[in-house]
Amino acid sequence: MFIALNGVEVVEGNFEAQARVPDEDTIDIAVRRRDNEDSPTVRIRFKVERGKGTKFRVRSAVYLVDKDGMIEVETLDKPDVEGLLKYVRVLLHTNRQGLPSNGRIASLIDEAITQAVSEARRRTREYRARIGEELYQQALKEPGLKENTLRYTLDTIGLLHAGDDTAETVGVLAIISSRLPEEYRLNILFIAASGRGKTNLLKLLRKITPRRWRLFVRLSLGSSALAVLSSPGAPRPHP
Repeated sequence: MFIALNGVEVVEGNFEAQARVPDEDTIDIAVRRRDNEDSPTVRIRFKVERGKGTKFRVRSAVYLVDKDGMIEVETLDKPDVEGLLKYVRVLLHTNRQGLPSNGRIASLIDEAITQAVSEARRRTREYRARIGEELYQQALKEPGLKENTLRYTLDTIGLLHAGDDTAETVGVLAIISSRLPEEYRLNILFIAASGRGKTNLLKLLRKITPRRWRLFVRLSLGSSALAVLSSPGAPRPHP
């Protein structure tokens, strides 16, 4: 995955850094002083791992490595170059002049972050596509779905919404029409008295609609002064 980084070495003043790729999930960058053989090494590890839900993320950890072993100093859920360099500077007893934020070692750390984040995003896309395909194949096995998709969808909505079947049908057809050329799309407006289920139906339709298809707008006309003028039986203003 990160083969281009494996074995890359950079030298910057009294410091040197080397990148290693021990496995397909991990990038290690070891930073040490060149002017002191007894100085410890600081190892920064970037690891691509499963996060919550279907998302992959990058976690980083800073280790201090010396003759007594390796100690974990800190972990970061959202690694950034400057945040990591702060630990390196402290552990290797230097400052911004010794390890500048725009130096060669900083650039190597930045490249490792960029590649790890890019890999996490790629895995997220692939995982979501695979899960989506599995769910699609599973859905096709549902009795009635292929035979009458519209009826199946309306029956599913009916399990969660006890309302007008016509409104449900029109709502679903409007969602489907959003995939058509603009001149063939349906624009609908639900009008009913308060408490008849308009908002609940819109919320339900929104939940079953793919995110990139969503074109819902909810307006509360009752809170507008214009609603008073247009309500049946409302007094008309005199010219």
